[in-house]
Amino acid sequence: MISFSRFRLNSILINSKVPSKNRFPQIIIRPLFLLLMSVFLKTSVNAYTIIIDPGHGGNDKGAVYGPAQESHIVFDISKALKKLLEENHYTVTMTRQKDQFVSLQKRVEVSQNQSADLFVSLHANASEDKRARGIEFFLQAPQNSNSFVHKVSKTDSMLFNNSIENEQASLSKKEDIKKIVSELAQNIKIKRSLLLSSQLKKELPGVIKQAPFYVLTKTEVPSVLIEVGFLSHPKENKKLLTKTYQSEVAQKIFSSLQRFSAKSEFQGNSLDEKAEIPR
Repeated sequence: MISFSRFRLNSILINSKVPSKNRFPQIIIRPLFLLLMSVFLKTSVNAYTIIIDPGHGGNDKGAVYGPAQESHIVFDISKALKKLLEENHYTVTMTRQKDQFVSLQKRVEVSQNQSADLFVSLHANASEDKRARGIEFFLQAPQNSNSFVHKVSKTDSMLFNNSIENEQASLSKKEDIKKIVSELAQNIKIKRSLLLSSQLKKELPGVIKQAPFYVLTKTEVPSVLIEVGFLSHPKENKKLLTKTYQSEVAQKIFSSLQRFSAKSEFQGNSLDEKAEIPR
């Protein structure tokens, strides 16, 4: 398979010549070319950079039920997942290295700074209804969707709404084109995130949903937020505290990521246009 480096791609764009009378088409073609070519970059499995995002941390403990604390459980699963990935030659970065608070904005910055290919955020669920149980996979919701199926935190909601308001300013023709390219990239990202979630669901049966979580809406790569179980459910609480089950979850996530990246390489990162996004 032909491999293009980012440097080579930039060189193509910079050195391409377009007559001055065709400047407007050039403005359109270059960003579209960049978007399309970026889909094919880094298709080698060993070139994959994966960000693992253990939710909460530090004074933000997340859900706490008895001895089960969300921030500790997802950090332990994240460490086990990181070890499995690195043993198989993936490049892996965790958004926090210990029990510490890391802002949502900083978590997104880690993904951008590392030029990530995938972003996987791990959390544990909780509900007032102690019968609630199971695994849930969340992907980004479209900005114009009013049918969010999950109640997000006040921080997520505030950051998401602020980002929408900042994009309402009037746009010039050039900025309009940039917005179109950006929306195309977002559509590709959501489709890829759905394929990733579907692959995970094969190993960890659960429900795929959409929600405007900040780390999902602001990362620029396929991303998923996994709720590994309900700490409020007595049996799941007990399981999630055991190293055996934590290792099992990590192994299944790893297997899913491995198949997803291999499938991406084989298909050249093509999209399944028939994939249905949950509403």
